[in-house]
Amino acid sequence: MIEFVFYYIVPETVINNIYFIEEMLCILLVVLLIIVSLFESRNIYGRLFFTITGLFTLIMHYYVLWYMTRFENITLYPILVVETTSRGSSISIDFGQLILLGILIVWRKQIIKYFIKASEK
Repeated sequence: MIEFVFYYIVPETVINNIYFIEEMLCILLVVLLIIVSLFESRNIYGRLFFTITGLFTLIMHYYVLWYMTRFENITLYPILVVETTSRGSSISIDFGQLILLGILIVWRKQIIKYFIKASEK
């Protein structure tokens, strides 16, 4: 009979906390999608709530990535994250960059007006 010995790269006590944070990040991403679909970008309160929730999600996302660098190599590419361990690599979408892009899109009119005024001076 063959027995499998499981070797975890990340200790089980650490990964359970990471999974909890990732679950919260997923909930926050769903909240962000609901905010965008309900309020669009015309309502200032919707934009502010989207921005604050997005920044909180962004900080949590990059905290998890920073924390995981203790156990694996993490490389950021445009829109992608590559996690490399001694047992292989995985590629995933970098939700932090997507959220930042979403914040820029929500505030695009104000950003464009700011740069137009700055270039006129």
